[in-house]
Amino acid sequence: MKIIIFGANGRVGKELVTQLSERHQVVKVGRSSGDIQADYTDHQSITNMYNQVGSFDALCCVAGRDSDFVDVQKLELQHFKSGVERKLLGQVRLVLEGLKYINDKGSFTLSSGYLNHYPNVYSIATSPFNAFVDNFAESMAPYLLRDIRLNVVSAAPIVDEAKYGQVTAEMVAREYVKSTEGNISGSVFKIWNME
Repeated sequence: MKIIIFGANGRVGKELVTQLSERHQVVKVGRSSGDIQADYTDHQSITNMYNQVGSFDALCCVAGRDSDFVDVQKLELQHFKSGVERKLLGQVRLVLEGLKYINDKGSFTLSSGYLNHYPNVYSIATSPFNAFVDNFAESMAPYLLRDIRLNVVSAAPIVDEAKYGQVTAEMVAREYVKSTEGNISGSVFKIWNME
């Protein structure tokens, strides 16, 4: 398969490249690095990316730093802008534009996070967007044509050594692989080490 990894230079992205590149053709995309540079907040940038890639079989969005973490007592409307533009609209843009290029039986795997289930005083400007991404995939997946699949990986904080409530990049990347190589659609792969 030809798989686009959007955010390939991040912690999860690097691990995902490692896990997928032995079996698949991987196209690494990042804002300032990779085979192709693209900004998912910019429609023309995403159109250009897809034109460069051409037809493809799967896209995994593992872009990070996509929302603001601010104490709830200091929140202002501007703190929500990053989450709206990146986590929410950026990922929707990847899917909507990507539908024009993806092959039959292709898949999209987006990123959310566990903070809409476990909010804290700093997560209010990101939690709602995690919930939106989860619901977007669950709602849209049944209506995609050509056996195209859409899933989300919802991860806890990523650390080098997993402890309660935390996960490693390797653990998270495995969930993207399951989503990409499997046949499930409309699912949220929850990767939270709460045991």
